[in-house]
Amino acid sequence: MTMMKRKCIYCNQPGGVGKRELRPYGPGGSDVCAGCVFDGPPERKIEAEKQFAARLMCPDTMILDDREQAGPRPMTAREKNELYRDVDKLDEIRMDSDKGSN
Repeated sequence: MTMMKRKCIYCNQPGGVGKRELRPYGPGGSDVCAGCVFDGPPERKIEAEKQFAARLMCPDTMILDDREQAGPRPMTAREKNELYRDVDKLDEIRMDSDKGSN
């Protein structure tokens, strides 16, 4: 099975760095590159802002992952478990610290 490379719906170029970076902020969540959004007609930027806002309004916990270009996305169950485990550890450290200061 071959994997399809993600491409911008406007210029049909594959994703890359800088203005070639792809985000799912096109119509219906389709991939668009930064160059086509910011250097194109104002409607593209308006659509990108709507798509970004829709992701932020998601009722689920969101994550910004620097290893991918998808923008904010809901956390996976595994990521949530790791986060909650880390928060629990911080709470334990904080409680131990409070006990020592009394």
